[in-house]
Amino acid sequence: MNTIKDYNKYIIDINAYHKGMQVVFQFDNGYGLSVVSHSFSYGNEDELFEIGVLEFHSDGTYDLTYETPIYGDVLGYQSKEDLLNVIEQAINL
Repeated sequence: MNTIKDYNKYIIDINAYHKGMQVVFQFDNGYGLSVVSHSFSYGNEDELFEIGVLEFHSDGTYDLTYETPIYGDVLGYQSKEDLLNVIEQAINL
């Protein structure tokens, strides 16, 4: 089974964020993920992640998108195993 380290090549940014952190992934298909764990994220108190799907634009900027088959909102309360599954889903969009 893959680990987070297997996806390091897709990480484009790591930020301190609301007393926690955000990791931004960008995939070759124009999508990416924002993975957060901070004081306001869903699941933070249980050391879980909140994941949002990103859509990248040609100028390198990105926005959250809710129009993918993954989910129509951010995904809260995600374990490491859940995160790996969502990464694979996003890569295959």
